[in-house]
Amino acid sequence: MRVKVNTTARGPKQAPHIGKEGTVSRQIGATAWDVAIPRAKRSVPVFVAFDATELEILQ
Repeated sequence: MRVKVNTTARGPKQAPHIGKEGTVSRQIGATAWDVAIPRAKRSVPVFVAFDATELEILQ
C-alpha cells in the first residue's frame, strides 16, 4: 500500500520524511506501521516506523 507521511509526524527519525511517499512493509503494533521510503542515491530503501495518524493512504 502506498502512503504519504503527514505533517503530524514527530520524532527525530520521522520528521525528516514529512511529505515523502513510501510503501507499507509490515504492521509493528496496534497502530504502528513500518514504511519503506526509497532513497535517491541508494537502491536500498530506509525503513521508518510511523503511527497510523502520521500516514495518508494514496490511491
